[in-house]
Amino acid sequence: IPVQSPNIAAVLLRSQRGLVLIFLVYIPRDGATLAERVQLLQDTISKTKEKEGPDLKILVTGDFNRHDQL
Repeated sequence: IPVQSPNIAAVLLRSQRGLVLIFLVYIPRDGATLAERVQLLQDTISKTKEKEGPDLKILVTGDFNRHDQL
């Protein structure tokens, strides 16, 4: 699923139990960035529901150490 941010990955999982839209989101501590990312999530969810139907399940996960060099 395309998202206009290098800090958000999205995938649509199809299973026997239905569709799940899964997000992996990195959100730095900047409040303005948070609002932008939330808007991108909402836009992606709306577009996917329009295409796939309203019974879409949503899972949002976070990447809290994305910039860690482990």
